[in-house]
Formats: sequence, structure tokens, C-alpha cells
Amino acid sequence: MAQKQEFSSLTDSEHKVRRGSSQSYIEQQQIRMDDQGENKQAQMDIQQSNKMMLLMQQL
Repeated sequence: MAQKQEFSSLTDSEHKVRRGSSQSYIEQQQIRMDDQGENKQAQMDIQQSNKMMLLMQQL
């Protein structure tokens, strides 16, 4: 009972720390990291295409 009272007196941020990372939070972070990786790859592909176009124009 004392633990329940202690837990209910914590702030929201303290609750999150006590609970630890939930599986859905971890999955969301993984999706964000995957999206960032895909975005970076797409940007690199576009830059490479732009370089190729410039080289072709110089020919």
C-alpha cells in the first residue's frame, strides 16, 4: 500500500521513468530512426543524380 501511495504522488515525468520504456515507445523510436535513414538515403540519391546531370551537361 505504501508503494501505491508513493507512486501516486509522483509527477508524470517520474511515472515515465519508473515505468521504463514501453514496447510501443521503442517501436516508435525504431520507426523514426528507419525513416531518418531512408530520408538520408533519398537525399544522397538526389545529390548523386544532380552531380550526374551536371557532368552530362558538361559533355
